[in-house]
Amino acid sequence: MLSEFQIFYEVDATNLKDADKTKRYLRTIGFIALYFGIVMVLYFFILELSLIVLFVLMMILPPVFIPSVAAYKITDDGIIDFKGRTIPIYPEYRFVANEERKFVSVFKGRRELFMLYTPEPMRVMRILERVSKIIRRKEEEAKEVEEKVEGESLEEAGEGEGGKVKGK
Repeated sequence: MLSEFQIFYEVDATNLKDADKTKRYLRTIGFIALYFGIVMVLYFFILELSLIVLFVLMMILPPVFIPSVAAYKITDDGIIDFKGRTIPIYPEYRFVANEERKFVSVFKGRRELFMLYTPEPMRVMRILERVSKIIRRKEEEAKEVEEKVEGESLEEAGEGEGGKVKGK
């Protein structure tokens, strides 16, 4: 299955992910405490509506859990993890390297989707940006071909009907 893809980068950075485990756990505990505190404060003012407000805030605030990948391959189709699952890379994704903690964060808008641990965060970020451009080009080419085929089919349909109308 992997033979049909071009592999740009491959790494197993499980040791980096394990070294960063404490910071990830503290972040998760901090956000859970923040959400719990918000619910407690709001409960005194608006009772049951505090849960609705919490759900709305959860859409705005960063997520509690962020998936992280340590063993993966970056291909021209996306990211393939060690279990063989493909994580697609979309053109609207934004990549941010964290040199200190040795990972690259993948964002969609303001939302952090997942983290890729690597000993070379800047290199991985540049590779992901290049893959994103490749995928954008593929999508644009597919759209052009689709529009061309659709235009030809409309022309054929229009000529057939137009000929009948003119003949009457």
